[in-house]
Amino acid sequence: MTLIEFAFPRGARSRPHRHTQEQMGFVRAGRFEVYIGRESRILEPADSYYVPPGERHYAVALEDRSVLVDCFTPPHEPVDQREGE
Repeated sequence: MTLIEFAFPRGARSRPHRHTQEQMGFVRAGRFEVYIGRESRILEPADSYYVPPGERHYAVALEDRSVLVDCFTPPHEPVDQREGE
């Protein structure tokens, strides 16, 4: 298992991507619009999400100092997926 924290300024987004690991995460601070497959949701602190293996996904920070905490299993190499900084 890999646990990673990502901090984003307002307007920054992760690149749309997919991977073979399961991913679960939650918003630690700020707000995000999270896109998983063809669905999107606005998430606030303590809201969580799940990304199945192989599903295309990305997130957009809606506030400054927005923070996501992601958990991957099996372990995932840390990659900076942020854009727009």
